[in-house]
Amino acid sequence: MDVGSRLKNGYVIGSRFMDDFDIDPVVKEDRSKRSICYLCKRLGSINDNGVLTCDAFPSGIPNTFLQAKADHTAPYDGDNGLTFLP
Repeated sequence: MDVGSRLKNGYVIGSRFMDDFDIDPVVKEDRSKRSICYLCKRLGSINDNGVLTCDAFPSGIPNTFLQAKADHTAPYDGDNGLTFLP
């Protein structure tokens, strides 16, 4: 999926290998907050349903993390025992 593609949740994501996150839109209304998911070594890909995945959440990363309402430095229900890995 290219940078201009849209996910089901309405957020556009850029490449996780980019040095700047100008197109990292995880929080549309507050650009000062960024999801740490894009910096995590466990970050996966976009699945067939258009959902961003990772090793901890192979079915899809919860919006709580993608919208930077919480970070994943502590255990979270359903994370398969995996947390943020810088």
